Amino acid sequence: MCLDVLRALRKAPDVIEAVAAELDAAAGRHRAYDAFCASLKDRLQDASEHESSARRLTQDLALALQASLLARHSPALVFEAFVRARLGADWTGAFGTLAPNVPFDALIERAMPTAK
Repeated sequence: MCLDVLRALRKAPDVIEAVAAELDAAAGRHRAYDAFCASLKDRLQDASEHESSARRLTQDLALALQASLLARHSPALVFEAFVRARLGADWTGAFGTLAPNVPFDALIERAMPTAK
């Protein structure tokens, strides 16, 4: 999949503009998100030349696009927790590493199905 991403960038340069527009739709909502996206956009400009970084680029595209969608379509606490856990300086690549001050009860309540 990672090399397919690079091929898409090579064949259709407007893909970069489309990704940037999607990311920009959530710009200004979190400093870490904005910094992550700025770095990603810079890397996208010459990404098609570097197969060695394809896996990392694809991972970061997925994370940034997830964050953009969360910023626009979920409660702020979900977006905040995601950005802090996945885009901030503490991201280790391991799941289950949320900070101790994340509102776990609210996140769990939101995820639980309700009886009808």
